[in-house]
Amino acid sequence: MLCGIMLSVFPLEMAKRENDKKFIKEYEKLPELIKNHFLKYSGMKKIGYLADYVNDVEGKNTFIRPNMVIAVSLPYSMLDKEQMKKVLDIADRDLVTVRGLRSLSPRNELYQGICEGNQEERDNAYHQGTVWPWLYGPFCEGWLKVYGQQGVQKVKKLIYGLEAVMSEHGISTISEIMMKSSAFTQGSYFTGLGVGEV
Repeated sequence: MLCGIMLSVFPLEMAKRENDKKFIKEYEKLPELIKNHFLKYSGMKKIGYLADYVNDVEGKNTFIRPNMVIAVSLPYSMLDKEQMKKVLDIADRDLVTVRGLRSLSPRNELYQGICEGNQEERDNAYHQGTVWPWLYGPFCEGWLKVYGQQGVQKVKKLIYGLEAVMSEHGISTISEIMMKSSAFTQGSYFTGLGVGEV
């Protein structure tokens, strides 16, 4: 669905730039149709944030996860500023830590802030609360989109807070994942996800 809006808006922008009136006429209503469909099924109006996913079997999964932050950060978001603000404020309350964003809210009964144990246990915990530094990127982009100049200090604090991490296991590296909101590294010591995003 998120790709749908991007795949419908971008070609329309190109068609306008090239003055392709036939293409514009045929597809100009598509972004609004996709947006309305998305908002109808995403949970935004009912729960105040985006459902993690929606499918025919389970319906809406309303777990608080960073997927909703990524939806805000995209260049063609289907949310208005007030909706973006609600999503980011919930993410700030439940997901943001000093080392990145949790993959699941600690308010959720399935939350596991530590990724340890045998392979199966680690795989199960990987997306159940483990902190991912690379998720600062979408959060900070969204935060600046909504709060503008007023959001700069918060973004600086988050990003500059990673300076200590960048010398823990090598020069200018960021570990793949962290435990809970603390300063304990897990996963790969060197990952392009975190370094590339920050």
